[in-house]
Formats: sequence, C-alpha cells, structure tokens
Amino acid sequence: MVAGREGVGRVSFEDGDRFIAYAPVKSVNWSVGVVIPVDEVIAPALATRESILDASADTAIHITRQQETMRTIFIGAFVILLAAVIVLTLIFSGFLTRPLEELKRGSEAIGQGDLDYAVEVHTGDEFEDLGRSFNRMAADLKEHIRTLRITTAERERIQKELEIARGIQQSFLPDAAPRIPGMDLEGANLPAAEVGGDFYDFIPVGEASWGLVIADVSGKGVPAALFMALSRTLIRASATRNPDPVTSIREANRSICLDASTSMFVTLFYAILDSRKKTLTFVNAGHNPPLLLGSGSERVTLLKARGIALGVIDEVDLESVEVQLSPGDVLVLYTDGVTEATDDQDQEYGLDRLSALVSASRDLPATGIIDAIVRDVTAFAGTRPQFDDITLMVLKVK
Repeated sequence: MVAGREGVGRVSFEDGDRFIAYAPVKSVNWSVGVVIPVDEVIAPALATRESILDASADTAIHITRQQETMRTIFIGAFVILLAAVIVLTLIFSGFLTRPLEELKRGSEAIGQGDLDYAVEVHTGDEFEDLGRSFNRMAADLKEHIRTLRITTAERERIQKELEIARGIQQSFLPDAAPRIPGMDLEGANLPAAEVGGDFYDFIPVGEASWGLVIADVSGKGVPAALFMALSRTLIRASATRNPDPVTSIREANRSICLDASTSMFVTLFYAILDSRKKTLTFVNAGHNPPLLLGSGSERVTLLKARGIALGVIDEVDLESVEVQLSPGDVLVLYTDGVTEATDDQDQEYGLDRLSALVSASRDLPATGIIDAIVRDVTAFAGTRPQFDDITLMVLKVK
C-alpha cells in the first residue's frame, strides 16, 4: 500500500483470517484498504452451497419419487398390456381353432361312418373354403361308396353267375373216362379263369371204337366258354353220326362257320381209337400235335397231320393219319396252356420238358402221368399265375 499498488490479500490474525483489499488514492496520496473477515466473505457462498445441496437433495428425492411413479406406471402398463395380449391371443386362437375343431369333429364323424355329417364353418376366409371342400368330399365319398356297393353287388352277382357257368361248363366235360379193355385212359381240365375255352371229350362211335377229342378255343373268358359249348355240341353231334374222322370234322366245321359270327376259331385234335385193332386214326385241325412215346423206346413221335383250325373257312382240307398202337405205348394230348406256361424269366415250359417228363413218367398210370405234368408245370411257373387253360388227355396201352 505504501508503494502505491493495489490488490487483495489474505492475512492471518490471532482472531482469524482477514481479506484485505487495497488501492491508492492518488489525489490525496493515500492508500485505502478494506479489511473483511474471511467468514463474512465466504458466508454467502456457504449459504448458496447449502441451498444448492438442499435443492440437490430435494431434486434427488423428487427424481426418485418420479422414477418410482414411472416404474409403477410401466409395471401397471406392462401387466395391462400382457393381460390384453393374453386375452387377444385366446380370442384369436379360439377364432383359429374353432373351425379346426369343427373339421376335426367332422373327420371323426366320417371316420365312424356318418357320411351325412356336415361341418359348419362361417369365417369368410380359407377355413370356410376348406369346410365347403370337406363337405363336398364327404358327399363325393358317400356317392363313391354307394357306387362301390352297387359295383360290388354287381361283381358278386357276376362272380356267382361265373361260378354257375363254370359248373355248367364242367358238366360238359366227361365225368370219367370210359373203361376200355386193354387201355388206360384219363383226361383233366384246369381253367385259368372261372370259365375257359379248352375241352376234351370221349365220344362212342362204334362197338369197340371211341372218338377222342381235345380242343382249344381262341380267346379266354365267357366268350371262349360259350364258343366252346357250341363247338363241343356240334363236334359231338357230327362225330356220333360219322365214323370217319375227316367227314365228321368237316361237317362240324361247316356248322361252326354258320354260327360263328365273332371271328373266333377252335383248334382240335380228333382221333378214333379202335380198341380191338389197337389203331388210332386221327385228324389235326391246327392243334398242338400230341406226343406218342413208343414202348421200349425213348423217342417221342409227334402226331402231325395237315389241317387248319375250325371256324376259319367253310371247307377245310384235313388229312387222316392212322398209327398202330402197341402195349406200353403212351399217348399224351395237351393244349398250349402246358407248353406255353412261363416262369418268372418269361421262359416257356416247352415241348422238350414235356417230352422228357412223359418219358420219365411212362411207368405211372394215366392219372399219375397227368398229375406229374400238372405238378411240373406249376412248379416251373412258380409265382407266375396260370395264364391259359391246361387240358390233358393220356392214353396208355396195356
């Protein structure tokens, strides 16, 4: 201050610190100083500090209260929102599951056989379309079942009629082979379906002569069976009147052609067996040539003769052939259901297998030879179903 400077300083006294602010007064060459206790200077600041602290505490308390309030509001809002979501979910799920439950009830009802059950879905969306489709399906199913029942009843009726027809057709075949002195004669027929087109017959044509017939009608099923019945009747009637095989078969052919308007035909082997002379006079109208195994020989002879199937043209050119039979001879007449039977590899049974089997079975009686052939053909075919009629006739000369 003596030096004429100005400033502010803090000075310690025995009774406390003081702030001294000083500045010169040049006009009178003085220096003026103001001494103020420090406590008085900082008292407003301390008061302000206390006010600030108090305000801060109040603010903190207010904020805390506001936070608690907001947390309570948020929790309440969340609970309300969660409850609303749950309620809406239940409502929406019920809206979705009701048509599904109705469809489920409908499927259970239909599964139990109630085809008159109709689902009621009126949602105006895809579920309603699905409900209509479901009801349409139930109606279609009911109609299909009705049609199936009619078809099944019709099929059962046809099956029954076919069984009756089979019985009638089997009645056309001989009940048993004739007992001819010095001869062992048997025949068998195994149709592939309920009715077939193969047949065989034993026709008495004289005191000691018998007509032996084996034939195969073209086609299968009922048409072949009807044509078989016609052909058998005409052939039997003609053979009974005419002892000559060529004349009788030509007459039968003309009668078959008159009645045949379906382009069907029949292959036939017809032979007259004279048990006294032990001769066989035959014609072959396009049929598989029978096998003749001579006594004391392993060589098989095919009984061939010129001729075509019956029912093709009015006049047929047939060749009559006569063979002499000897004791121990074996004659096997068959249809193509034997030689053309196939296995799983589409291989045919064939004539060679049949010839070998006949040769191996020559010591058996006629019935035993037939059974051996049927067993061997069946074993050869395996799992393949029988596709054609199997007809056999075996003659053994004693």
